[in-house]
Amino acid sequence: AKLTAALILSRPFHMAWGTTSAERMAAVPGMALEEPPRYRLDHGVTVRAPAKDVWRWLAQIGQDRAGFYSYDWLERAFGDDIHNVDSLVPAWQQRAEGELVRATQPDYLGGRFGSELGWRITHWDPSRSLTLANWGSFVVAPVDSTTSRLLVHTRGPGRPSLAALPLAALGFYLLEPAHFIMERGMLLGIKSRAERAAVPAR
Repeated sequence: AKLTAALILSRPFHMAWGTTSAERMAAVPGMALEEPPRYRLDHGVTVRAPAKDVWRWLAQIGQDRAGFYSYDWLERAFGDDIHNVDSLVPAWQQRAEGELVRATQPDYLGGRFGSELGWRITHWDPSRSLTLANWGSFVVAPVDSTTSRLLVHTRGPGRPSLAALPLAALGFYLLEPAHFIMERGMLLGIKSRAERAAVPAR
């Protein structure tokens, strides 16, 4: 009962962490829904670095590239061969719609879940936004010449049904909190790397 109460009280916070009401209500690039979304998830951070520089870190995410800048030790504990990178790699900057952003290695758990676990790029607007199917849209918005906002918006129909009740409970108690922890870690990981790179060497 205490866990349920704590999750209920904290849910509005972690579902909208770091974002403003204006950011949550704005149109999401690369995400056109046939009806208003019932499920909304918004996370964001302010980064003291130019938007174009923040974008370079975002562009190279993926298990086979720079990792996800979150808790890679935890991901490896579950068998996911992810190692976060602390440098920009020119060869990883170019991507295209339809390309797979890998979540894990092709032979993860013996390949029993297939060799292409991850998210397909459905929208690619360099220096501005990246949309991944079944995840959401990543947006880099300039505040001024030295500051930017890094946002992630997830939208879904969220239609209620009896068949969805078990999944809803799983999402509420486990998936949503875990996703928040990892996505927050990712945003803060990009923030720290971009800000560190933006500081002139002395």
